[in-house]
Amino acid sequence: MKSRIVTTYKEKIDMYQHLESIRQNLWSNDGKSRVSVMVGSGFSLNAEKIEDDFSEMALWGDLKTKILEKLLHHPGIVDADVLQLGQIYEEEYGRSSLDELLKESIPDNNYEPGSIHSEFLNLPWADVYTTNYDTLLERAKSKIFERKYQVIYDVNDIPNSVAPRIIKLHGSFPANRPFIFTQSDYERYPQQFSPFVNMVQQSIMETTFVLLGFSGDDPNFERWTTWVRNNLGKQMPKIYMIGYQQTQNREQLNAKGITLIDFENVYEKEEQVYKQMFSDLFEYLKYSDRKEKSRWPFVNYSRKNFDFNTLLANRKDYPGWVVMPHDIRKQFVKVISSQGESKIREMDLASFTDQDLNFINEILWCYDKFMIPMDYSTQIKLESIIDNLHVSSHKHYSLLKSLLTQSRLEFDKKKFDKYLRHIENLELNKAESNEVMYEKILFHYAFNNINKVNQLLNEWSIENKDIEWGIKKANVLFKLKRTEEAEKSLKRHLQTLRSLLAIDNDSYKLLSLESVALALLGSIIGNSNYGKKRLEFLETKKCDVNKEFDFVLLSVKPYKNLNGTFKTREFDPGKTKVSTTLSSPPIEILCNSFTVFSIREQYGVNVSDKEQYEQAAENLKNLFPFYSLVHRFLILDIERIEKIFSREYVFEMESRKLELISDILIVSLQKDTISVVKRHIALEIISRLYFAFEKQIKLKIDEMIIIFMKKEKNISSDLNLQKAVKNLLNRITYDKNKVEKQLFIQSLFEVEIETQKRFNDHLIIRDFYDPILPLLDYSYEIGSLTISESLVNELIDSLEANIDRGIYTSTEVDKSIKEACLVRLVMLRNSKSLTLEQLDRFVSILKEADVNSFNSASNILYSSLLRSIINNELGFSEAELEGMVSREIPIVIEIDNNNVEISYGDSDLIDYFFEMEHVFPNYISLIKNKKAKPDDEFYLRWLDQFYVWWKAQSFYLLTEREEDFFMKLNDYIPFIVSFLKNNILSVILKRNLREKDFVELKKIYEEIELQKSHAAILLIPSYERLNVDIAHKHTWLLEQLKQKDSIKVRYSLLAIYEYLHFITRKEISLPYSLFSNGIVDTINYGTGENLKNALDVAADCLKLMPFVFDKNEINNLCKLTFNYYNLIQENKILFSNLDDFETLSRFTKLIFYLYSENKAVESLNPYWDKWRNYIKNHKLPEIRKYQF
Repeated sequence: MKSRIVTTYKEKIDMYQHLESIRQNLWSNDGKSRVSVMVGSGFSLNAEKIEDDFSEMALWGDLKTKILEKLLHHPGIVDADVLQLGQIYEEEYGRSSLDELLKESIPDNNYEPGSIHSEFLNLPWADVYTTNYDTLLERAKSKIFERKYQVIYDVNDIPNSVAPRIIKLHGSFPANRPFIFTQSDYERYPQQFSPFVNMVQQSIMETTFVLLGFSGDDPNFERWTTWVRNNLGKQMPKIYMIGYQQTQNREQLNAKGITLIDFENVYEKEEQVYKQMFSDLFEYLKYSDRKEKSRWPFVNYSRKNFDFNTLLANRKDYPGWVVMPHDIRKQFVKVISSQGESKIREMDLASFTDQDLNFINEILWCYDKFMIPMDYSTQIKLESIIDNLHVSSHKHYSLLKSLLTQSRLEFDKKKFDKYLRHIENLELNKAESNEVMYEKILFHYAFNNINKVNQLLNEWSIENKDIEWGIKKANVLFKLKRTEEAEKSLKRHLQTLRSLLAIDNDSYKLLSLESVALALLGSIIGNSNYGKKRLEFLETKKCDVNKEFDFVLLSVKPYKNLNGTFKTREFDPGKTKVSTTLSSPPIEILCNSFTVFSIREQYGVNVSDKEQYEQAAENLKNLFPFYSLVHRFLILDIERIEKIFSREYVFEMESRKLELISDILIVSLQKDTISVVKRHIALEIISRLYFAFEKQIKLKIDEMIIIFMKKEKNISSDLNLQKAVKNLLNRITYDKNKVEKQLFIQSLFEVEIETQKRFNDHLIIRDFYDPILPLLDYSYEIGSLTISESLVNELIDSLEANIDRGIYTSTEVDKSIKEACLVRLVMLRNSKSLTLEQLDRFVSILKEADVNSFNSASNILYSSLLRSIINNELGFSEAELEGMVSREIPIVIEIDNNNVEISYGDSDLIDYFFEMEHVFPNYISLIKNKKAKPDDEFYLRWLDQFYVWWKAQSFYLLTEREEDFFMKLNDYIPFIVSFLKNNILSVILKRNLREKDFVELKKIYEEIELQKSHAAILLIPSYERLNVDIAHKHTWLLEQLKQKDSIKVRYSLLAIYEYLHFITRKEISLPYSLFSNGIVDTINYGTGENLKNALDVAADCLKLMPFVFDKNEINNLCKLTFNYYNLIQENKILFSNLDDFETLSRFTKLIFYLYSENKAVESLNPYWDKWRNYIKNHKLPEIRKYQF
């Protein structure tokens, strides 16, 4: 706005304060205009005549003259007023003649609305009333785009109309009659057009009412002010009249309740008084330099404007949003971040002044309101400033508070305590005390120290007027499930908030806090639509914190570091372009991610898009990695845990980070302690981190999980918790060496068997839990356990009491007790921890059970496992062998009578082959355990049955098929082939084979080789052992080691391992070197899967047949492993994924068995020592398991 207008008005208008009041009310802070206007005939003089020779527009004096010309024959008529003249004219000439006279005198079509009309309608009037008949205002509105006016011609247009409106009070040309003009028109008007009168009265009562274009002798002005004054009496508010040369009427106007604002002193020397007056007036009323809250900041933040005065002014003018609108925030975060960092960096510690401190405080205020994370260099500089200052004054509070928050975000306990001590030595006001208390609560909450959080919440006294802190406290109470307290507190503060809004309904801070309180209260009472309409209104003011959160969340994008050298292909073939960039990703990406977490932490808003929230967390890792990680704990599910806590990620974690996480999550193992992290989530994370923890942390977890299981009696009923406990137990055990495994599993036996009685016994199978069950696979490797004799006898007694009660019998018995006893006794038996007497009792009980029937001794353990226990101890009788071999092999698919395929599950088939492995042990276990095999007669009888089964099922087994809707169709071929070659063809004697066996076995091989060629490779060694005539022999097999197909190489290596066994058993006459060279060469030249598989086979050979390698090959293997170690030490091999871990594990396995056979070679001792130390101190249990 032109400053000269304001200056002139202030100097020359004695009623300037009233004019300023009109302007303020016209632009109310809530966006609603509080000013209505009534336009008189004088305003039409601002219209522009279309042609100069067109007739002029008559005013009231001109109309009186024209009417008098027709009425001069009436005596004394000259003294009558214009309304009386109009009445006489109508009575003498008729109404139509009067209307035509008015149209001729006011030639509407001769004029166009002028620029003054547009300027007038561009102002935000609440409503525009006019007594004019012309259509200048209606026509001018068509050029107004910022505001939509609705025209009201008669009282029937009033219902459902919406402001702003142009209300034609006295009719409108050309045909909206009556044109109110005669004395009788005015006398009848209050009754006939009472809705119009009521509208004007309501506007006068509710808004500032302004008269424009009227003069003191205007009959419309006289009549309207009389009507309103008569109706409203003393209650009538002041009405303002904008006039020129009307001061002589001031007393008369005051008597009518009208305040005159006269512009004569301003425009008395102007030639075109009204045009200039209205132009300047409307420019003044436009208030272009007003400080409208929604348009904050009033001085833009920029590189040029980033000084103390700008920051101070904007802070003082801040409208009060508790969360700044996203559209404002995103405009300035970049410049504030860069300039803030730059200004602080430039400050000289040696000459640091209070002025510098004040500037820092203003920058930190910007960081806080715009939710800009502090960069590391700024943090270091501010810490140096504090360290160099004598902190004793309140002026240091803002700086200390920012560093306190920064320490909390970095989970730095030492720094947090340091800055907290500084702050607590200052004299704080109530708001600052609340702020510090809240920081302490957030700090302990992040560390999952909920007992401390509850203590602080109980100590935190908040007054009714401290609404923001009351809401934040309620948010924390709600998180801790102190729901009643949270609800009560919120309702109390919401009541206070609304009483304050009744006084100041445009306070953005109060409106913002109301949105938080409504949404949080909705969450507490479980009503997502709570306060919906009010929140919709708050959104229009940009005061809905929940919506602002959604806007920020949706704006989150992946943060990618663009630094580095990049190679890209050019248009021309074979040409590339190398470019280097040092550019950083936009700071806005990190700021948005930080803002998401800040809003959610402070105000508890609901996350509408978990994927976006996860992306924000991923971005925030670049600023506050631990803060990001811990806050993810609160919304994690198992799927996200698997993505975040990969083995690679955990392997790279620093020990400090691991220790902090353990402190936070171990709380979940304490039954009587509240944890904000769900127990099954905490246990799953702990299980994934366990291998990387320091030893003392592992021992603490071991102890606490045992205590947890002893106290927690509902693990089996919570499937999520049960799965997490099983994973933790398994991963703990896997991490330990043999002695540690023994001790840990022994301690699990102290956990009482949990009763798991179900209404439906079938649920026992699905939900069954016992801590020993997931660890059964370790039973053969841990050695003898030391379990008290009384405890073992209790298990046997309990088993004996329940074993005969099948799962489908009486529901009065708790079947889970029997299952748990079986699991524990199987562990003890397999680990050779039972005395002979205990073992006899156990086997005797199993023998008595009907383990061969459908109602087996157990519905949790494979019946084949229990049979193996019986038979290993007592041996198979001939009758039992007869029965086992006579069993039909389960079918996978069959065709019914309607020629429709029926798919069956795989459990029967797999269980069958597991059981057959106990009947027909594989060739390695026969050698290892020195047990006799069944007579070949049983092998032949089984083969006869297998040929028939294969003929019926081979088509389905060898054909790639779509998955059944209900059931996944597994590839059984590798499973079947392994059993066939390991348990049958590698054991049965060649001389006992019949002619039909050679024919059938050849046919089976050819069918498998045609459809599943990889699996067929596994059969080649046993076929060559038996002289079955097939196309492929060992020579072809060795050639496959040179193929790129890693699966074919893997199967070929496994086949080579079997060839070496057959050579050792003297069942094939070939030199070892023919195969051992192939293994060593694959290690030497192979990569990826081929290298890993070759290392595995080489280690297995060294374990059972170390003699297959000659001295040169052993030296070569040693050299390869030592070179690999050197590459690790030189950081030329980096471990970044599971493949890398697996390769290292295979190398350490090879080293272990190389050492076992060559430890006596003194020249190799330095190499063994290096590997020994490396393996011993490695994080990964799959590496440490090969300690030597």
